[in-house]
Amino acid sequence: MQKNIVYEKLGLFGLINLIILNKQAEYFNISRFAWLLLRLFRLQERINQKRWQSASITGDDGELLVPKIHEDITSICHDIGEESLNNSFFRHFDSNNCNKIRIFLAKKLKERIERRIFLINVLTAGDVFCVSDNLCLLGIMKYAQNNEIELERHKFALSGLINSIYLIIRFSLLFPLYQLFKTIINKRRFACSRLPVIASYYNLVDMHLDKDKRSALFLFLKSKLKLKDVLIYFDRADVPCTDEMVDEMDRSGIKYIAINKKAASSNRVPIWSVSRTFFKVLLRRNLSLIFNLFMASFKGDFLRPIDICGLFEFNCFYAYNFDFYKSLNIKIDNIVSWDSQIVPRAAALNDLGGVFVQYQLANSPKANITLGSVADVYFLFGPYYKDILLKSKSDINCFAYSGYITDYSFEAVRNKSALLRQKIMENGAKFIISFFDESFGDSENEVFPSTRAKSIYDFFAELVIDNPDIAVIHKPKKAGFSFESKLVNQALKTKRYILWTGGKYLTDSFPSEIAQASDLSVSLLFGGTVFLETILSNVPSVFLDLEKLYYYDEYKINEKQFVFDNLVDLKKHIFSLKGKVQKNEPSAELVEMLKQKDPFQDGRAIERIGDYLYLLFEGLKNGGEKDSVLAFASNEYAKKWGEQNIEC
Repeated sequence: MQKNIVYEKLGLFGLINLIILNKQAEYFNISRFAWLLLRLFRLQERINQKRWQSASITGDDGELLVPKIHEDITSICHDIGEESLNNSFFRHFDSNNCNKIRIFLAKKLKERIERRIFLINVLTAGDVFCVSDNLCLLGIMKYAQNNEIELERHKFALSGLINSIYLIIRFSLLFPLYQLFKTIINKRRFACSRLPVIASYYNLVDMHLDKDKRSALFLFLKSKLKLKDVLIYFDRADVPCTDEMVDEMDRSGIKYIAINKKAASSNRVPIWSVSRTFFKVLLRRNLSLIFNLFMASFKGDFLRPIDICGLFEFNCFYAYNFDFYKSLNIKIDNIVSWDSQIVPRAAALNDLGGVFVQYQLANSPKANITLGSVADVYFLFGPYYKDILLKSKSDINCFAYSGYITDYSFEAVRNKSALLRQKIMENGAKFIISFFDESFGDSENEVFPSTRAKSIYDFFAELVIDNPDIAVIHKPKKAGFSFESKLVNQALKTKRYILWTGGKYLTDSFPSEIAQASDLSVSLLFGGTVFLETILSNVPSVFLDLEKLYYYDEYKINEKQFVFDNLVDLKKHIFSLKGKVQKNEPSAELVEMLKQKDPFQDGRAIERIGDYLYLLFEGLKNGGEKDSVLAFASNEYAKKWGEQNIEC
């Protein structure tokens, strides 16, 4: 019996080989020249594309396997990283940042192999999977064997070698030349800062100091830090700094800068560009890298090509961020990002005596190397998440438990929620449901396909249409929601189905505002963050889990009316609650889980974070040494909020 051959990417030489041997095959991707040849010879019936979607990768019980696959990827990256632990190179090159470099390389490896691991899970046992580069590493080979997939590197693949050479040239030569060009043509020069600042990465929402809607400045709403000491930096073209943002920052005294021209639509925003420092640091590090690679090779300690490429990339972004932090005199950077680029950022800031801070924004139930952090201080909602971060390949100096980070909004939105509820009830509603959506789509990476989204939207629309006393507030995750459904359009006409949108990227309103206007909050288990916010807002809340994530901790809780894996049971639960005066009390197990996720539940999370950041900044501004300042701030945090709520 002929084995089924599937190509990760079918190239021209691979296709010619199949034609000569008269073989059948499938492919996930195809090169342009191979695609033209395939159609020229009309071979689509014999050699066709294999389509897939993350949502279709399920287990024996229909459970979505995506979170488990991310755990597998994390484990594979860790195992592959362990193979080089004894390599003499890592003992000599930048020994101060040895752990950070390892984590960076692991994150880069994840970016390279993630899709491959997903594709292995798409294949059927016995398939031959032809890959197009040299990433047939031992960990991936074992993973394929465990899934009964035969992994094979097809003979005519040169893309891996070519890509490695290109990446080295890109980060050692092309990127610096591009930065030099940008510096020469930059007409909106920035001024080097003499005064120390605390930097904050723009977090995609509006710039204001209101507590009742999402704010890019929320960390400073209850802090002793002066806004004149704050620098907001922008680097995304899809959500650039506008004139309105500049007006608000000017009124507040906040400093601002864009990393590139496309990140600022306002001509008043200065554009940062590199100085001589970037080129000096990059040259010094690359010479050291080449020397240490040579010395390690002399001892027989060879590095993988992917790691060598990663080291040149690390050097490039280390030098870039070193120049950025130094020229702007940044002492603390707090950033909402978890990609590989945070690692050289943290290393550069640390080597300048600064502190790298991160904070939790979302519920993270399973280990994922994407979450791996190298922060000096990481503010978590609660201790529940610590082990998850550690399993995600993190190297964090200090865990501080602060509570749910936007819990200040619960009280701030209460009056708005009451007005919203009153307005909806004037249209005849007596029972209001809030439904919180996640992103959906039909691309490969989506876990919520459009068909499933439509079934949920139609379910809530029918509830409204068939029951004049029921209303639904539907809040999408992102602004600019667009979806065609006849039932939803019909429900909207009743004025009891409210589609809650608005905002530039994320929606402006807090989930708590919508939840507090309702009698029941429904959110998806795959996300989990909204549920935490709504139940901490003291709103009866349940999970809808059509993804059937039976391996999540929530299924271990003895709570019958808590997670629903089908719409029929959810509907029964909704009708059982209608007319009830008394709310159902959560079980003791659920209460205990919530205490682990937020040990405070008092609405003061950003006050705790603000206090810590203030002590850090004051110490560093006055010339304090990083480690001693961190120790002092942590000690004060322990005194005020409890020793159990900070682990260093």
